[in-house]
Amino acid sequence: MAALKNKQIYVIGPLKAQNELMAFFLEQETGASCRAVRNFGGVQTKDDAKGGNESLALWDCFGRDTQACLSELDADAKTVLTQHYVALFNLIPWLGERKRLSA
Repeated sequence: MAALKNKQIYVIGPLKAQNELMAFFLEQETGASCRAVRNFGGVQTKDDAKGGNESLALWDCFGRDTQACLSELDADAKTVLTQHYVALFNLIPWLGERKRLSA
């Protein structure tokens, strides 16, 4: 996958060991430079990055539904969302529906 050699992948989330392992395997398999960071503040913005290459931010939403993750957005996250591709993983898609039904 030579196309990813000059790209950056961030794995964002609180599960440090899991996310560092995922970053390691992604780096091995894709050739991209991969980093695990605790929150969006650890992701370089285009102002910080050399050359402003597009990057991918993988956001670990372990144990939360989409709405709960989106409600956690702060200024750092909004900057990342406008400058990088962002994908959410470990979502519990039915969690919001289950909460509504039990309320």
